[in-house]
Amino acid sequence: QTALLAFKRPPSRNQSAGGTGTLALLGFTHYGGKTRQGYGVIKRKTVGKRLRRFMQASWTWCRENRHAPRQEQYRTLGSTLRGYDQYDGIRGHVKRLEVVVEHTERAGHYGLSTRSHKGHIHWQKFEGFLRQKLPLPKPSIIHNI
Repeated sequence: QTALLAFKRPPSRNQSAGGTGTLALLGFTHYGGKTRQGYGVIKRKTVGKRLRRFMQASWTWCRENRHAPRQEQYRTLGSTLRGYDQYDGIRGHVKRLEVVVEHTERAGHYGLSTRSHKGHIHWQKFEGFLRQKLPLPKPSIIHNI
């Protein structure tokens, strides 16, 4: 289905203006915002449903593969995050990418901490280990549109 939308300055911020002012297209929610200079622009963020699905899938994968070797786990998690960045790495979207990386780190911590009944790893120790031995890729902007 095709919808014709007029991209123009919204009439006002009042509730009486009508509509939510958002559009979900190609995995992104497009919404109106302002730059730091005060100009009106169209901003994009990942659709919430798609973001939740990715986060839940990474948590489930870490839980199901917790007994796999650590290098294999982080190789797979790293490639998953790089793939996420390659599609969602657009300008103005770095905060959302950082949330995804942090959530994936926490899922990895959970997976490694539940390997046995005495295998809990404190977050500070895990974070130091994670940063030095098995770093996950940093979020990066791939598409500067």
